[in-house]
Amino acid sequence: MDNNDWIKQLLMVGVGTTSFVAEKIKEVSDELVKDGKINPDQAKGLVEELMTKLNTEQGNFQGQLEKQIRNI
Repeated sequence: MDNNDWIKQLLMVGVGTTSFVAEKIKEVSDELVKDGKINPDQAKGLVEELMTKLNTEQGNFQGQLEKQIRNI
C-alpha cells in the first residue's frame, strides 16, 4: 500500500470521526434544551462554537499527518 492510500484512509477515519462527534454534540445540545437547561439559541451557538473548534483541530491534525507522512 502506498503513502497516498494510507493518507486517504486516515483522512476518511478523520471525516467519520468528525461526523460522529458532530452528531453527538447535536444530541447533547438537544437534550439540554429538552431538559430546560439552555434555550434553543444557546444550543445553536454551542453547537456552532464546538464545530468550529473541531474543524480547526481537524485541519491542524490533517496538516501534521501529511507532514509526517512526507517525512517518512
